[in-house]
Parts: sequence; structure tokens; C-alpha cells
Amino acid sequence: MVVPVDQWLAVRRCLNRSRGPLSHSAARLYPADWSVAGTPFLTLSVPDEPIPLDDLRLSWALSPPVDPVVPDFLPAGLSSYSAAIGALDRPTLFENRPCYRLLAVSPGHLTFGPGSYFDKLDSAEALAHEHCAGTSALRAAIGDPFDLGRRPVLPDVQTLLVDREGRFLLQWRDPAKVAANGGIHGLVPTGEFQPSGTDLLGDLDLRRLIAREYAEEILGVPELRDPAASFYEPFRAMPLFFLGIGVDALTLSASILTMAVVDSLDDAVPVNAEGVVIRSGLPFTEPMTSPGAAALALAARGSRRFPRFPRLAAQEPRARPPRR
Repeated sequence: MVVPVDQWLAVRRCLNRSRGPLSHSAARLYPADWSVAGTPFLTLSVPDEPIPLDDLRLSWALSPPVDPVVPDFLPAGLSSYSAAIGALDRPTLFENRPCYRLLAVSPGHLTFGPGSYFDKLDSAEALAHEHCAGTSALRAAIGDPFDLGRRPVLPDVQTLLVDREGRFLLQWRDPAKVAANGGIHGLVPTGEFQPSGTDLLGDLDLRRLIAREYAEEILGVPELRDPAASFYEPFRAMPLFFLGIGVDALTLSASILTMAVVDSLDDAVPVNAEGVVIRSGLPFTEPMTSPGAAALALAARGSRRFPRFPRLAAQEPRARPPRR
């Protein structure tokens, strides 16, 4: 069914105003015990306790083909959801770069193959748009959200950045700047799991990805392409933990949840290329991405169960982010 442009845009605007409630609504479509700590984040694999990130093993394999599921709610002349975003609602950051596609998950081990960013938008954002519009044909066609062979699953890596006092950083994601998860708070740094340039296998490394995203989103460094090996040296000693991996109930997009501990958050820029950066504590009551809410819950659980794990601090008064 071809839809008018103004109707498509109205649903897109509604989606970016209501991602929090829509994620909770989508979570009710799945068994409650799939959710991480009652959040709209469905677990693929969550360890009993946070583990050092370097203990997580990553493997490479060839990506099998997947028959695309084409939405039936696109304006005339547009053949994919990413094409619709590019033509009708193009954000500042919009490039079909190579990404790592998640192929298999087992305890302590993730397998990846080649993929591209628009593959993610064509599945994840289309599912969110459909749910916002009150229909479910795409979701029904995909079926099991944990079946990684039914759709391309291109995970991002979301890092809960905590200082020694237990304060952490969040980001209000500006929908004018980003193509996914706009208009809601999320973790920072966050980035698509992708190579920085030509070294496809060398960049299949979560610590390297987090280092680049930290430099870009926390310190305000321009986007890094193929940085020299010396760039990564200061980040080798940063304490990093793997909290788990799962999918957002609304988009069925995967996120690898990690936690980084730093001495101070004082160097963080107030605004970056994706939104507004804020320092916070628990409880955080504004609408959040489901991976962000899950990461906070898992980190809080870790601090209660494992005394040497960093304890998250209580919230302090803060200014509200801008609204559109």
C-alpha cells in the first residue's frame, strides 16, 4: 500500500516523540521473562555477573543471504525505509557504511559477518514505524526476535560511562541529527559496531570501537577514520565490562551493553554530533532507550551483588534538555 508523504512523515514524527511508550507497548507483545529487569530490552545473552570485556570472544564468518522484507507503507517511488528517510526526513548523520552483522550468540562468544548500516534501518526503523502506525505485518513476518537468520541484525555498542563517584553520562538524542532512536535519552558513548576504515578484521574489537566513540562523543574529537595504533594506547588500561546483549522490543535492533569506569567525567563536551550530553545518577525518570534502561539496571544489580563493582550514585538536580 502506497501512503501519502504527509502521512508517512506524521507517523515518523510521532515515532520520534514517543519511542519510550512505544517500546513498552511493543514489549507487551513478548513474554515478560524475556525482558531485562522489566525494561523493553529482550535478552539474547546476559551473564550472571558483569565480566571483563576482554574476556568476551569475537569470531568472524560469512553472512548468509536474507530475503528482504519490504514495508507496504512507503510513499510512491521509494523502495526501502532507508530510502524514505534519505528522501523525506534526512538527518545530519546518514551514511550507508559497512557494519558488523551479528550472526550467532553463545555465552562469552559473539560471531559476526559483513553488513551495512542501511540494512539495519530497513528492518529496525521500519518495525518501529509500523508499530507506531498500529500495524504488525513486518513483525509477524519476522516472528522470533532472537532468530538472527530472519533479518540482518547490525548491533550497536552502548557504553555506560561511570566515574569513580558513581556518576554516569547520558545523552538526549536529537532527531534532527540521528536516523535512529531520536527524541529520547540513551547511553553515551554509543556507536554502530563498524570498522573505522579499511581494516575490517582488525577493527572487530569492542575496545577499539569504544575508544573511538569515547573520543568523538565525549571529548568532541572529529570522526576518526583509520586512526594510528598509538591512538588506542591510552584506552588499553580503561576498565571495561560486558553487561549483556539483547534487542529492543520496538525495533528488534541489537545492542551490546558495556560499562566503562573513568576517573572523572569533567572532560565531557555538553553537546556533540548526536545530541546533548548530561551527567546524572539514579533513579533516572526521563524516557530512555531500552538498552540504556537495561544497562542501568544491570549495572545497579552488579553493584549490589559484587562489592568491588562500581556503585551508581544518586541523582542530582539538573536542567532539562531541549525539546523539539
